[in-house]
Parts: sequence; C-alpha cells; structure tokens
Amino acid sequence: MSGDERIARRTRRIAKLRGYSRRTSFWTRGKKLLQQIIPGKQPVLVQGREARSSGTSTLTTKPMNVTKGSNLIVTLKSDKAVLFLTDSLGNTFTSGSAAYGWNIAPEEEELDYQNTHRDKQIGEPKTAQLVPGKTVASIMTAAGKTLGAITIDGTEKQLILRKNRIAIEILNTMSVTLDLAVEYRGPSHTMLGTIPCIPTINGIRPEGWSYSIEMAIDENGCTLSVRKMSVAFRPGNYAGGIKLLSTSEELALSAPRKRVQLTVSKSTPTATANIEARFLLRDFDN
Repeated sequence: MSGDERIARRTRRIAKLRGYSRRTSFWTRGKKLLQQIIPGKQPVLVQGREARSSGTSTLTTKPMNVTKGSNLIVTLKSDKAVLFLTDSLGNTFTSGSAAYGWNIAPEEEELDYQNTHRDKQIGEPKTAQLVPGKTVASIMTAAGKTLGAITIDGTEKQLILRKNRIAIEILNTMSVTLDLAVEYRGPSHTMLGTIPCIPTINGIRPEGWSYSIEMAIDENGCTLSVRKMSVAFRPGNYAGGIKLLSTSEELALSAPRKRVQLTVSKSTPTATANIEARFLLRDFDN
C-alpha cells in the first residue's frame, strides 16, 4: 500500500470515528468556503458544526471550542431566511454567500417572525443610543491594483426598542467610487474582502463587526455585494453588564435587512446604498 493510500484510509477512519461522512464532511464543505475567502492559499478548517430542526423557531447546536471574538461562517439550507443567529460569546456570524436569503421580501420575513412569536408579550419602549462605525477602504484587484474607494458612514441616532418586537433602523450608508483615472486591463475575477466597521450601542461594542463584501471585477468596473451578518449583546460578556438588559436578555443585531448590491462603471462611477439593520431585544436560552 502506498503512502498516499495509507493517509487516505486513515483520514476516512478518523472521519468515521468523528461522525462525518464523505458526503457531508464539514472539512470538505468548510475548505471550499475558505478557498473563496483566501484564494490561492491552502485553508485549514478548525471546526465545524451541523444542526437540524423542523417545525421550531429556535435551534441550538452543540458547543464549539471557539474563543470570544471569533468570526463564524454560516451556510444555511432552509426554506426561509434565518433572521438572527447568536451565541453566548457574542461572536459574529456571517452568511456563506451574499446570494443567500433574498427570496422573500424583508417585510414578509418580519411578519412571519412576529406571527411565529405572537404568544410572546411585547415589552414597554426602551431607548438606546446608536453610534454607527465609520471607515474607508480601497477597491483592489487580486493583483493589488487600486480601482476606487469604499466609504461606510453613519449618523448617530436613538433606537426605540420593545422586547420581542423587531426594530428597523439604518445602520450605515455605503458609497462606492470608481477612479476613472485608473485603467484596468486584466481578467475578470471575483474576490471577498472584509471591512471592519464596529457600531456602539449605549457605550458598548461587539467584539467584531466586519462587513464581508463580495466583489466582481472586470474591465468595465465592479459590482459589490454585502453578506448578511448577525451578533448579540449579552450582559455576561461585558464587565459592567448592560443597563438596558436583564441577565437573561440579549439585544440581537442583524444586517443588511435588504440586499445591498452596488455596481460602478466608467459611465456610472459612483453608487450609494443604505445598510438597514434589524434589532431585537429578547430572552435567550441558557
């Protein structure tokens, strides 16, 4: 038996012992996802989890040995979009694709969510101060050539929150500008980049909040699409707690609410779109 055959047999045996099959291996699916994020490099998948549920509105997976502040990639196979993904560490969850979850209008998603949770009592109004993150980044090709700029801005505002009711607010505004003085003559290609833009709510911030942006670049310009993200603020993750919340509550944040896709070209060198967010104050399962 050759060395490669022995390695392959050992890998299959380990996968079997860990409950993985070749058909559903997290290592295979995770590797494909990471290859999209780090093109040209051999990725290493640290962990993977799978969970299934039917006829329920909540789902809990087995614990993962991840540290606080991790960014987790999520692939979902569902007949409807999942509005909020959270964990006890306040980690940020990012959709595995910018194309996921736009089959249903956001208004229909929210109505469906409220109907599913209609037995939950709506709380009294509470206010929170939202300070959006702000940042500027470059549009760059795979070869490192700068084609333009991405500006993410926002306006400080007051949120009105009621327990068990979704609140909607503009979190950021994204502007894309193509540099007309730069000529790109390379091949068409796609890339995935991340832009940190951490918001603050009542003086507290999540461990991480970086927009994952898919870019399709060609000689005419580029198209940018933003992947869905979600995170939760829980009192136990902050030394002084969170005055807005009890010890059994969390404030979940999810964005973008509507699909954000911006295209710039030589004829239309600028484009702008709002990034709407959903906020939900709710109890969490310990």
